Amino acid sequence: MQEKVRDESELGEKVHRHRVDNEDGNLHGYMEYTKDMVGHAPTGHWKDDNKVTNGEYQERKKRSYMPRKYLEKESEDFNWSLYGVTCEDVTKSIKGNLNKYIIGFETVKNSKGDNEPGFCPRGIGLYINSAAHGSGKTLLGCVVASAIMKRINHVSVKYTTVSDYLDLMKGKGDQKLEKNREYRECTLLILDDMGGGKTDWDKDILRNLISYRMSQYKPIIYISSCEISKLTGDSKVIALIEDLSINIDLPPVNVRNGLAEQRKKELLNGADQKEAKEAAF
Repeated sequence: MQEKVRDESELGEKVHRHRVDNEDGNLHGYMEYTKDMVGHAPTGHWKDDNKVTNGEYQERKKRSYMPRKYLEKESEDFNWSLYGVTCEDVTKSIKGNLNKYIIGFETVKNSKGDNEPGFCPRGIGLYINSAAHGSGKTLLGCVVASAIMKRINHVSVKYTTVSDYLDLMKGKGDQKLEKNREYRECTLLILDDMGGGKTDWDKDILRNLISYRMSQYKPIIYISSCEISKLTGDSKVIALIEDLSINIDLPPVNVRNGLAEQRKKELLNGADQKEAKEAAF
């Protein structure tokens, strides 16, 4: 129990403060306790702020359903050099567009230098595609979303593949309802494995999700192995996807093997440092 204020000389004195970041990602600030009245315990005052704490950022990442192998990845972990010298101009342009998207997610500057709504309030997302398997599409989508969460404390991100979402919607129960609500209402949705052959039922379910988010100006990061023009289904929805997405055409280069080799070399180098002391042979 806190001590009561003894006399007027203590009035206005700050006793302590503690941060409050709730699990829904929509409450950020701290409680500050000050001595306001003689004979009473210090009073708590709520102070809003926009600070993104590392602990709260990591919690939002864990709740995003991103693949575990990408949870610890940040934008600096994306190795653009793996695409090769011949793709430098392409990757430079892509990096420029992604930086603009991340920085302008909430607000952008107009021609007069004034702030105006950015990509998120307009429901504009990304369409990351490459014909090559292992080209880094999913990793890129996840690190872009992480970079946005790291900058803005109220952004909630959810990840799902199209097949996982369709399987979820075939089920029943509270989990289906709760997860579907999260996918519909989160600030930014990552929708992986867009495209490919689907039944009419599948297309209807996807259309409902995408159409709802579009109607609420909630952006989607689509990840696909095909271009927007090759998507099948409702032509109106496909046209809206094109209108409300910045197209990111990754070079058709398999970088997964390069990343795997890089990681194995790092592990072997780490083992080298222990070998002198702990060698078995």
